[in-house]
Amino acid sequence: MKTPSKSPAGFTLIELIVVIAILSLLSTLAVNRIGAIRERAARSVSVANQLATGRAVETFLAANDGKLDRLDSLLDAGTSSSPGGGYDYAGRGAAGTVGGLYRGPDDNTSEPVRERNAGLYDEGPSSLAEVLCLYRVNEDEAAALRRIGLRYVLRHDTYAAGTAHSHYGKGDDGSIPSPADGLDPELSACIATTVTNGLAFAAIDATREPGRAIYRACGQQLLSTEPSGNYDRDAAEAEIAATGGPLLALGLGTGATIVGAARGGIDSVPSSEIIPSKYYRHYILLFRLRTLPGTVVAEFAGVLDPSGHSIPSARLSLKD
Repeated sequence: MKTPSKSPAGFTLIELIVVIAILSLLSTLAVNRIGAIRERAARSVSVANQLATGRAVETFLAANDGKLDRLDSLLDAGTSSSPGGGYDYAGRGAAGTVGGLYRGPDDNTSEPVRERNAGLYDEGPSSLAEVLCLYRVNEDEAAALRRIGLRYVLRHDTYAAGTAHSHYGKGDDGSIPSPADGLDPELSACIATTVTNGLAFAAIDATREPGRAIYRACGQQLLSTEPSGNYDRDAAEAEIAATGGPLLALGLGTGATIVGAARGGIDSVPSSEIIPSKYYRHYILLFRLRTLPGTVVAEFAGVLDPSGHSIPSARLSLKD
């Protein structure tokens, strides 16, 4: 009789290690692939939001004779320890007399509150903070903004340690800041300031290439080029004036009249999922100040995502 053959031995240790390594590699590739698909989907939604926001603003302005009423300023309410906001366009007053670009509460505020309210997106090679500067409107420009219905801008509170906000008092419209335990990123534009002569706005910086690309996306053909990507200030401002005028940047936050309007407008404020939740995630409306013989007109010029991408730039990122 033949002796029954023995059952095959189980996996050796080396074989098990190889199998586990292969499974780990496959799972890593799958996770990375899923992450890339989700990011691409979020970017596609963001581009769709930009397009829809632009159409909604144009429809609202046509149907309501302007009446934007108020939009989020991208500047803070002004404290001595606030971070700077780049150069002051056209030299209209010292940049230090306003708080600068909104980067979140200052160092007097507790760390958990600062973490929830980091302000404008300023990380990475492309960010909103990279394309902004300060612009102080004159009397004619302020009147032009009021003619399209922009009566107030909502400044951001940089100091949120206490509950009373006694260092501010009321906004120009009588409102009082109310969040007690620090400012929620969705509610942080809370100090109403009247649009009037001398008021500082965030504007698109024409002295650096990221900002100049936005001007081009909005139809202003800036033909001069510099290998360094940085441009002489006086020459850049003269070129902007000759091609249409400066672009002001304002956030479409929850306080805008366009949100929930009976005629035109949008039902709710869209936010971008490609920006971390602690940052300002609303879309940015651009308004051009065009000087004509004897007058200045303010006109809607386009929409940026919270990273500072124009629609053509955001579409291009989908191909990368």
